[in-house]
Amino acid sequence: MELKELGKLAKLTIEADGDNTPFEVMFNPESYSEKFTTMFKKRENVNSGIEEYDYVKSMPQDFKLKIILDATGAAEFNDSYLQVFRKEQSVYNQVNEFLRLTWHPDGGLAPNFLKIKWGKFVFNCRLRDVDISYTLFNREGEPLRAELDATFIGSGEKNKSVYDNRFNGSKYKSSKNTSLKTTSSVTKAATSEKSNPAVAQSQQTSNSGNGIVIMVS
Repeated sequence: MELKELGKLAKLTIEADGDNTPFEVMFNPESYSEKFTTMFKKRENVNSGIEEYDYVKSMPQDFKLKIILDATGAAEFNDSYLQVFRKEQSVYNQVNEFLRLTWHPDGGLAPNFLKIKWGKFVFNCRLRDVDISYTLFNREGEPLRAELDATFIGSGEKNKSVYDNRFNGSKYKSSKNTSLKTTSSVTKAATSEKSNPAVAQSQQTSNSGNGIVIMVS
């Protein structure tokens, strides 16, 4: 890694399969949300008085993100007054670039498969829907700012390695193994105390000065 890249702000980008021009957000999101859904089917002919359900399938993950597009020059302002008058790409053009990459079915084909990247975060998906709100305008009525509330639907096949790393990665395994070892140690200690009352009595005596009492039945 080059020195100039150390401490560099990672920007969220959206890439499309077969497209060499990723869409880079102007402002990183303040938050995003994930939604995981499981479908169940009501079990018929159940006379227990309590409804029962059977698992059907797990739905693709939803990922929601707010993207802000700006043409006022705020993104490039660096304490220079001249920067305020800098010519920015219009908001319409920025919106159309986003839609071209994520939504437009070019040539009648299905929309692109996408890859959202932000630092170490990676999510393979397609655009499900997007609500576009224009919130600031110039004197001619042209929009200067837009907010895009986008929902992306995950690709289970393309995200397989992502999910494997997320749910079965070394960090998860380490935590799981530590929990198992702790439980095993407690079980062994309890067994030892039960089989050898003298040991338990010794532990009770040695810890009583510290305000720790071990009850032995």
